[in-house]
Amino acid sequence: MPDAARLCPDCHAPMSPHDVRNLRLDICVACGGVWFDAGEFGRISRLGSRAVDAVVAEEPPNLKSAPASVGGQQCPVCVAPLNRYHFAGTSPVMLAGCSLCAGIYLSRDDLMKLDGRDQQLENRDGAHLTEGEVESVAMLDGEIMYDQYRTHLAQYNWDQLMTPVMFS
Repeated sequence: MPDAARLCPDCHAPMSPHDVRNLRLDICVACGGVWFDAGEFGRISRLGSRAVDAVVAEEPPNLKSAPASVGGQQCPVCVAPLNRYHFAGTSPVMLAGCSLCAGIYLSRDDLMKLDGRDQQLENRDGAHLTEGEVESVAMLDGEIMYDQYRTHLAQYNWDQLMTPVMFS
């Protein structure tokens, strides 16, 4: 049975699955927002601006800005409320994360801010990372490890649930 169509947290239009850098991302057909399942955002962001450019290349033409969500955003996977926070603590890039399935939503505007940030970091000609950037990389590494842990734990719990119990 196919998965139910995922709806964009911003404009509630359907999201279309796209394969980008060995990841299956959901991209809104109307506003260009992107849904990253658990662990996918960390993998894309660690690859830098070329990976973000690959995501942008998958967006449909003639995108319209999404209206501000009234009543908050909902997870397209489990319909839980999304929590908004700044990427890397102080970045102008805003993420919306689901505390239940660990997915992350990024609007097209924030995706473009992330792309600009990555390009700026890549064009520093060998300059060392600032203390804040080192903390950001460490935080991303921690998020990736946590996402992997949750994925493995969910698989283990499912395997345990599906194991037949023998009664004597």
